[in-house]
Amino acid sequence: MTDYFVLLEQPRQPWIDPEQLGEKYRDLARKTHPDQSSEPVHRFTEVNQAYRTLRDPGLRLQHLLALAGHPPATSPAEVPADLANLFTRISAALTRNNR
Repeated sequence: MTDYFVLLEQPRQPWIDPEQLGEKYRDLARKTHPDQSSEPVHRFTEVNQAYRTLRDPGLRLQHLLALAGHPPATSPAEVPADLANLFTRISAALTRNNR
């Protein structure tokens, strides 16, 4: 399993600075795009999947759990909405405090 946090050089935590995530994604997407690079196409696809996963709080939490050895949920509904919302609120508060 690919660690998307490592791939996009993000801290392995439930909250992420969306601006830093976007900047890193755009940089890697440019470097791995098939029209711009000799990298295999799957590398570009992997960068895109990592970004889609880490920018979504529910998917990010599922990825964290999978990295910790817990079986993945079969659907996003298995992550309680109140828990996903909690991580979103924590992320927003931390982002405000770090500026």
